[in-house]
Amino acid sequence: MNDIEAEQDWEEVPRSFTEISEAEQEFFDKVWYNRHQNSVYKAKRGIDGVTEQHVEVGRAAAEKKEQQYGKAVVLPKSWPVKAG
Repeated sequence: MNDIEAEQDWEEVPRSFTEISEAEQEFFDKVWYNRHQNSVYKAKRGIDGVTEQHVEVGRAAAEKKEQQYGKAVVLPKSWPVKAG
């Protein structure tokens, strides 16, 4: 019975504004990165009129996100990560 009471007797401490803001920015960065990778895919295959010029605009920002979070983190889990 003490175990059940202990489970029911806890308080959740809400996240601070800073924690929420940082999590929101990380989510935004990862979504942006994924969309950029979709543009890279489209440019390589000539889909939807996306060109290498479109992709080049975001290339430096994408590399910055890879360095910030790690390439394995920013890519969806279903995508293989190639070394180098």
